[in-house]
Amino acid sequence: MASPVRPTISMQSQRLRPTLNADLLREIFLRVVSPSDLARASAACVDFCRLIADPSFLRRYRSLHPPLLFGSISTHGLDPVQAPHPNAVAARDFVRTVDFSFRHLPGYASICDIRDGCILFSFIDHEKKRSLRDLAVCNPLSRAYHLVPPIPDDLLASFHLQEEHSIIDFETFLVPSGDVEETSFRVMGCVLGKMRMVVFIFSSGSGWSVGISTSWDALSLDEPENPHVLHSHHHAYGCFYWKVNYRDKLIKLDMNTMKLSTLDLPPDHDERSIAIVEAGDGKLAMFSQNENAPLNY
Repeated sequence: MASPVRPTISMQSQRLRPTLNADLLREIFLRVVSPSDLARASAACVDFCRLIADPSFLRRYRSLHPPLLFGSISTHGLDPVQAPHPNAVAARDFVRTVDFSFRHLPGYASICDIRDGCILFSFIDHEKKRSLRDLAVCNPLSRAYHLVPPIPDDLLASFHLQEEHSIIDFETFLVPSGDVEETSFRVMGCVLGKMRMVVFIFSSGSGWSVGISTSWDALSLDEPENPHVLHSHHHAYGCFYWKVNYRDKLIKLDMNTMKLSTLDLPPDHDERSIAIVEAGDGKLAMFSQNENAPLNY
């Protein structure tokens, strides 16, 4: 009797398991719907954390999954939302995964702005008491930070801005990244001088440059007498808006054209606080409130 023939396996016929390379892992993580599950995945190993904390990945993830409210951030850390808020569980897992102590920063700093997963800090020098401060942009997930130097003196001098005499106020904030998937960032420095308003732009690739300079006369506004001439900024559809305190006016900065202009508000808004928001379909909405009155929309 002939012996049975045993099947042989050719090495070429074997199917190797696909390698979980970085590109494939990113596609897998992008399909994780729950941010809490994504936070747990980032805690599994260093490689997972590096991929998930990458700013380009986070921008793609936020474009597919609307961000959840986890809490409020201060220099003391993240204060997570509590139950019965629907995001309480995800916020708790997030706090356990990410260190929000900011002890890795080189000095005491205060928060200026938060946008696109990054935090803009300003370092406070009590001896110099500078208004044009040293800045840093920090990614709390990766704990990486990039130092932003002060605006160069020669750039300020070109607009006759001497800090002790000509600068009324200075505000810094992050410029929205949009849908660009890159690790670069931009910081805006808005300098209010006695004669003009100057907007400087810092790019992580090229440093400080001039965005726009406009005199108060061109904006049909009086020269500011104190640092409280403008209320906090708001961003909507590629434009920044500031409420002019004690006036029925807004200052608008269009980031596409880099032009400053003023807009008239309804009467009796000279002492009201407002907020400009996106209302969908390219439309703006404005919230308006007196300190002792209900909120109007």
